[in-house]
Amino acid sequence: MTKITRLLILDPVPHGRRGHHQHFIEGVLRDRETLGVDAHFFVGKSDADSISTEPVFHPTFQHYLYKPLSSDPYNGALRDFQIGSQAFAADLHHVLKMRPSESDLLIVPSTSFRIAAGLARWRRETKCASPAVLLFHHLVPVHLSLQPGSLGGALARTTGEALAASKKDGEALLGATTEGLAKRLSTAMKMRVSELPLPLWYPASSQTEAECVGAPPVVAVVGGLRKEKGAELMPSIVADMEHLGIPARLSVQGNNPDPESLQPLMELQRAGRLDLLREELSDEEFGQVISKATFILFPYDRKRYLDRSSGAFSYAAALGRPCIVPSDTWMSQQIEAGNAAGLIYSGNTSSDIVCCVAAAISDVARLSELAAIRAGTWRAKQNGTAFLRSAIEWAENRTMARRQG
Repeated sequence: MTKITRLLILDPVPHGRRGHHQHFIEGVLRDRETLGVDAHFFVGKSDADSISTEPVFHPTFQHYLYKPLSSDPYNGALRDFQIGSQAFAADLHHVLKMRPSESDLLIVPSTSFRIAAGLARWRRETKCASPAVLLFHHLVPVHLSLQPGSLGGALARTTGEALAASKKDGEALLGATTEGLAKRLSTAMKMRVSELPLPLWYPASSQTEAECVGAPPVVAVVGGLRKEKGAELMPSIVADMEHLGIPARLSVQGNNPDPESLQPLMELQRAGRLDLLREELSDEEFGQVISKATFILFPYDRKRYLDRSSGAFSYAAALGRPCIVPSDTWMSQQIEAGNAAGLIYSGNTSSDIVCCVAAAISDVARLSELAAIRAGTWRAKQNGTAFLRSAIEWAENRTMARRQG
């Protein structure tokens, strides 16, 4: 069996920005010695590249993962795919300086159709046999549909065909962070997409009994403060909680909020009606905010989170905090399956959400105990080390099978 000795991470986002991309880099750096691998990171180019002098970072990609390359309302997504996949393939030629072989594993921790098609094109051009793992968190652009006859469906099928054509040169494992997304992609791409562990590394829980006793419940909203995450609902949620006399404090954390959502929250903070934390947090600090809350509230858009995972929800589940989530989402599925604890609300109004908050507060002891019980299993299964181990094991097995076959 060919042992994987080096991870080549392909992540077209500038190094150093906080968020799940930097979180993944830091997790790999912590795990590489335990896993017995070296790691190199091929990241997006930026004006700040000179700040990092570490030899494991290689500014490589000219186009960022989330940046659309065309704004045309008719064929923008198509042009984005065409230009982006070709550019990604061209940028990947910089990886050849590492002389990649079958003992190297290429990992794309956040992929899209244009990236996957670009990697397939580069593999056909170079005959690089290094196995590759590509992970979908959601669709990029997010508005794409995978329905037959749609542009998104066509891009998915084209990408699947490109990967299938490159298989003779090297193996690729397609993964998704949720079962629902894996199934949708498998159908659209006409190839297997597997659900893989979430690439998250959790800090230790700092919740103690003393922090809970005698204090009013804290209902926390954490993570990016954007429209699809309920930013516009915050003022009405505060008003409804006050109107119903709910004995809880709303705490809102979110750096880089939508500008139009920030001003009303700042006014509520000045009036002493909620706690607002806008600072960019380290993973440890983010975990502390979650651990100190009684409940974590997710007033998220259902359509956007139907089969999309949530890092904040995963942190809450791993740290033993009960959650309040919308029905018909990946998060509600986790609670219904007994993987996490909390309550699920139907409806879309702030009143629907606040009624669920009231029900959760009346059942706080049971929900908190259940969340603590389920946290250990979540941490053991849904973590970044498990993701890396599964990727390495797959690569070593596929390399052995290719040599024998």
